[in-house]
Amino acid sequence: MQMAAFSAKSPYEIGDKIKVITTAGKNRDGALYMTRLATITDIACTHYLRENKVLFTYELDGSREYIPLITTKEAGLTV
Repeated sequence: MQMAAFSAKSPYEIGDKIKVITTAGKNRDGALYMTRLATITDIACTHYLRENKVLFTYELDGSREYIPLITTKEAGLTV
């Protein structure tokens, strides 16, 4: 077994409120988006040894589902 150590800091904390943008459908002009306010209820950190990468995933509103968060800029959206 390999031993690894890493240092990482999440940009968010448990209890932070964030605006979540999701696709609501499409119309003739393109995709429609809707926003909602969500609370971060848990944070998971995964360290990938081979790639030496750290990925944070977040549970929102106690959903028991962990998702990565990206900014609108990273998603290619202009809001």
